[in-house]
Amino acid sequence: MSFECTVVEYIPFERIAWKGKCGDVDMYHAWLLGPCDEGCRIVTESTQRGGLRWLTGKFVAKQVASHHQQWLYQLCEQAKG
Repeated sequence: MSFECTVVEYIPFERIAWKGKCGDVDMYHAWLLGPCDEGCRIVTESTQRGGLRWLTGKFVAKQVASHHQQWLYQLCEQAKG
């Protein structure tokens, strides 16, 4: 999948979010950051609307979850230095 995305929210140490478009599908993904005893807690939320989203969601849900997990892993690795 190829899509154009733009950062639409950035609050250092608190939140970053982007929106994107792939064909007729609009996407929005937010990362909520907060301190915790172990360092930092990251909560991710995403939505998709339009196009054949109702159909593709059934087929790509595992791939999306895998990509989110990979993003979190890479973020942790970068934070470790």
